Amino acid sequence: MAKLTTCLVLAVYLARRVRGTLGLRQLAEMGLLAGTPVALISMLAFEAIAVATAMPAVAAALDGLSLYALAFGATLATAVLGMTAAGQLCDKRGPYQASLAGLLAFLAGLLLAGFAPSMGAAAGSAALAMCMDVA
Repeated sequence: MAKLTTCLVLAVYLARRVRGTLGLRQLAEMGLLAGTPVALISMLAFEAIAVATAMPAVAAALDGLSLYALAFGATLATAVLGMTAAGQLCDKRGPYQASLAGLLAFLAGLLLAGFAPSMGAAAGSAALAMCMDVA
């Protein structure tokens, strides 16, 4: 639902920004702004499916079965915090800044999770990856 809200915010922003005749540049901006949320949502969906599939093997390999639930719980908790932060950032600086911050947090979290030496680090990195997933 939050991702749909982000797409709607981008659509409203675009509608307010592009008024009058649509030139080639405006059409390119519309295509870019319409395609970017779809690409981001697709990346997040793929990441969520991959994590859910791989987490049992990761927890077993890192001897962190006791922290298995934390990897998912922390992700959900930081997603709620990320929604709040992304909403405030979107209000202050527009959807581009919020989307860029979300993408950078997502990539940083994935990189850290990929090189995590322990299950605690993997759970924290997964939480970072999802903290701005709605941006």
